Amino acid sequence: MKNKLFTLVISAILSVSSFASFASFEKVEEALDEGNLKVAQLTFNELTESEKNSLLGQILVGRLLLQKEAGKDAFDHFEDLVDINSEDVEVNFYLGVSSLMMLQEASMFSALGYAKDFLSAMEKTIKLKPDHTGAHSYLIAFHLNAPSVAGGDKDKALELANQLKIFDAEQGYGALARVYVATEQTELAQQTLQQGLTEFPKSFILYFRRAGIYLSDDDWDKARADTASAINHAKNDNEKVEALWQLGKASAKSGKEIDLGIKSLIEAIFLLDEQGPQAQWVKYGLAELYIHNGEWDKAKDYLTKIDNQYEDDNLKSQVKKLKKRLKKLKN
Repeated sequence: MKNKLFTLVISAILSVSSFASFASFEKVEEALDEGNLKVAQLTFNELTESEKNSLLGQILVGRLLLQKEAGKDAFDHFEDLVDINSEDVEVNFYLGVSSLMMLQEASMFSALGYAKDFLSAMEKTIKLKPDHTGAHSYLIAFHLNAPSVAGGDKDKALELANQLKIFDAEQGYGALARVYVATEQTELAQQTLQQGLTEFPKSFILYFRRAGIYLSDDDWDKARADTASAINHAKNDNEKVEALWQLGKASAKSGKEIDLGIKSLIEAIFLLDEQGPQAQWVKYGLAELYIHNGEWDKAKDYLTKIDNQYEDDNLKSQVKKLKKRLKKLKN
């Protein structure tokens, strides 16, 4: 009886401990999904060494590196993980994500290798889990944007979007619209989004996609309305920032609706708490908008606020150019 009671107590303790561990893992994942790097790192730091060294813990290590835009470190980390966990879905998926990050930073000589790594990892992810929404979405974007020499294939993007629609109709409508826009079938994209919104009237992604079409058509009133709807139906702050950034970036690029662009990016920077790589791009966008508005001191202020810790080579180059432009204007 004592042995039985002892076993039950130990079992209960282990169950509580296991539940607590998964709850902690979930909190880190939730913060990462929302783009909250600070909370994700602090929550991860509270895990035990055993939890950090588990497979799930090591996946989180890699995801934190990705969030910090430490592409090379993340790629090396997931390459090591996949060597001993070749059949794990998430290890393959994040190896693909890190490959794409390296591809975006790579020289012409190494780009094709990273493109091959990306395709291999994402295709393996779908082989292991055919209804993996993230892998489908990344592959669709790749096939629409990459040149054919690197493996890009718009017909393949359409095929993947149709597959996605089977198991995730809402995301599928958005992906199909994206393909139609990329293949200059804007009317068909609009029809697809309208059909999707009839079925999913509270969809962030569908309003977001349609706002993008309106922005490219210079229809600011409709873009503003759809952006407001996208933000209203956003599941988290990360999605809100995405919608606000789209609006602010379009304003900076076109030189139109500057006040709306500034308002959007100030709201985005507030949601990001000025932290992480994305926040630095938003500061850059605000500097651009203030230059358009002739508010040079405010532009200079935002350029000086950009945190070098998160500055990638592309952003460094853009900031350097904008500082030169601002200096000429002030002189």
